[in-house]
Amino acid sequence: MKKTIPILILTAVLIGAVTLVICPLPTGTAEYTYTIAQDGATITGYYGTSAKIKIPSYLGGYPVVRIESLGGADKENHDGTAHAKLTSIILPNGIEFIGRAAFEGCERLTYVYIPASLICVFETFDNCPKLKKIEVSPDNKRYFSDSQGILYERGGQWTEWNKGNVYLTRCPPGKTGAITVPKNVTTISPASFGNCKNITSIDILSKETHIAGGAFEGCERLTSINIPAMATDIRPYTFKDCTSLTSITLPDSVDRIGEAAFSGCTSLTSITLPAKMKEIGESAFENCTALKEITIPSGVKEISGKTFSGCTSLASIEIPEKITALRYEAFMNCTSLTAVTFKNKNTAIVEETSEKDVYEDTGHQTYYMGRFTYRPTFLGCENLTTVYGIPDGAVESFAEKQRVTFIPLNELRKREFLYKLCAAVLLFEVVRYGNPLPV
Repeated sequence: MKKTIPILILTAVLIGAVTLVICPLPTGTAEYTYTIAQDGATITGYYGTSAKIKIPSYLGGYPVVRIESLGGADKENHDGTAHAKLTSIILPNGIEFIGRAAFEGCERLTYVYIPASLICVFETFDNCPKLKKIEVSPDNKRYFSDSQGILYERGGQWTEWNKGNVYLTRCPPGKTGAITVPKNVTTISPASFGNCKNITSIDILSKETHIAGGAFEGCERLTSINIPAMATDIRPYTFKDCTSLTSITLPDSVDRIGEAAFSGCTSLTSITLPAKMKEIGESAFENCTALKEITIPSGVKEISGKTFSGCTSLASIEIPEKITALRYEAFMNCTSLTAVTFKNKNTAIVEETSEKDVYEDTGHQTYYMGRFTYRPTFLGCENLTTVYGIPDGAVESFAEKQRVTFIPLNELRKREFLYKLCAAVLLFEVVRYGNPLPV
C-alpha cells in the first residue's frame, strides 16, 4: 500500500514583476490568497474556518508586509465570506501597511492587535461595526492605544512640522456609551468617530483640541459633546447625521460653520450662534427638522445655498442688515415658515430655477464639475404669508411677486409697541384690582 505524502502546491502566475500565489497552508491553519512583490507578500483574501486568527509572518517563504483585503479569497473554490466570521485578528510583526479595504466586510470583528512594525493605517476600520478595541504594541513608534481601545497617532514621524502633536485617529465603531478624549490630543482626525452609532457622549478634556471635518459624522446616538473653548470654526460635515443631538453650545471664538456641519441633525431644536459669526456654509443646517428658531448674527454677509433647507419646524427668521444675498434653496421646504423679517431692503433672493455648468479651479487645473440646477430660495415654503421689511426695495418686490403680505418695519414696530402697551395696562389693572379688566 502506497503512503500519501502531503505536498504543498503553489500555483503561480507571473504578471510583470508581481506573482499571484494561491497558497493553502497545512491542515489546521488559516488559509490565504496573496501576491508577491519584491519587498514581500500582500494578503488579498482569507478563507479559513477560524474566528480568531493570528496572521502568519511569512507566506510561501516571503515576509507579510501588507494586507490589501481579507475578503478577496479565491472565488473559484471558495465563497469569499470567511472573513465575515472573524472576531479577533492579531497582525504579525513585520507588516507595514493595512489597506483601506483590508477589513471591509468583517462584520463580527471586535478586536485587532497592531504590531510595532505597522507604519500606515488608512480608513481601515470604517466597515467593522462591532469593533470595540484596537490594541497597539508599546514598541510602535507611530501609533498607540489607550484603555478605551482607541487608536492614536504621534506626529513628527514623517515631517518635523507636526512633531509633538497627537492625533486621535480612530475610535472603534462598536464602542458604546461615554468617551473621553485625553488632554494631550491636539487633533481629532477626519472621520475618526465616523459611524460610531452607539456612542452617547464625548468629553474633550483640552480647550485647545482641534476638531477636523467629518469627525463625528453618523454618531446617531450622540446627545452630549463639549466644543473646545478655543475652537475658531466648525469644520464641514463635523456633526452631519448626528440624529440624537438636541442642542449644542458653541464657544464665543467660533466665527465659521462649514458645509453640512449640522446637516441631518433631526433632533436639534436650538443652537446659539456666537455674535462674531461671519460665515455659515452651504447646507449647514439642512434637514434639521426639529429646529424651531435660530438667530443669525449681524456679521454674517450671506446665507449660502441650502443652509436651512428642509427645516420643517422653523416658523420665522430674521435676516440681518449685512446679509446681501439669500442663495439658492436657502429655505427650501421650510413648510412651517410663516414670516420673514428683512433688515436690508435690497437683499437679493433667488426667485427662479436656473441651470449652469460648474467648474472648479485648483490653481493648477480647471475641472468640469457638471451641470447643476439652482432652485428658488423659498421654494416649497407653502405657509409663508408675511414679509417684513423696508419699502421700495428688492424685498418688497419679491413679496409682490410671491403674492405674500408685505408689512413695513415701522408698522411692525408700531404693533410691537401697542402690544407692549396693552400688556403694561393689563399688568397695572391686575396689580390695582387683583384681577384683569372686567369684561
